Amino acid sequence: MEHIVNSNSQTQYVPRHKLKKIPKASIIKMAKIKGKEHINHKGKFIEKRDIERNYSKETRVFLFEQFYDMKNKNEQDAHLSGLITLYEIKRRRSRGRKLEAAKPHSARYEFKIRFEGKEIEVCKDTLLGIHGITVGSLIRIQNHLLLVARGTSPRDLRGKNKQKSVNYSDTLVNLIKNHIKSFEPRQSRYSRRKNPLRFYLSEALTIKDMHSMFRPEYLMNIPYKIY
Repeated sequence: MEHIVNSNSQTQYVPRHKLKKIPKASIIKMAKIKGKEHINHKGKFIEKRDIERNYSKETRVFLFEQFYDMKNKNEQDAHLSGLITLYEIKRRRSRGRKLEAAKPHSARYEFKIRFEGKEIEVCKDTLLGIHGITVGSLIRIQNHLLLVARGTSPRDLRGKNKQKSVNYSDTLVNLIKNHIKSFEPRQSRYSRRKNPLRFYLSEALTIKDMHSMFRPEYLMNIPYKIY
């Protein structure tokens, strides 16, 4: 409780409002977009993005802040895509063409920056340095330009991956359930009183072991992910 003293020297108690907790994933995502230092999902410390030193301080600061003031990663990717010109390399072997097209070296790229209405051609390292981005981020955009369409920027699909549901036969599902039930369960020694009807499989038994035993017993070669 938080108290406030009014002009009549009477104390009034006003309940404090609980602050809304921001999800960790959202904090990390915004820190990456803004180029700020943060701890990633693996617990690794990521330093703040630095600025390329080969240009004047005013130019570097303007381009750097312009990039990290953008609303989201999609807008940043669209901006970077506009700074890349792709030239397809001809006379490639037909063998493995689809796989070859996904490689950044299957095309030639030119990079540039825009400042005061002018386009200045730069090398790849300069483009990376001015915008404070990693090589991996640039390769992802290059791959997208190759596989989708020239000049189309990739969308930020992190956290939006929804796998399509696959329908399996009831017979297969029942076989897997019966196989799991064939292993003898046991009660937990710690929660036996509170949860007498809850049983567990042995901690020494892994899903990988159960899957490997299912295949020879039922003579069915089902993938591990389905099991």
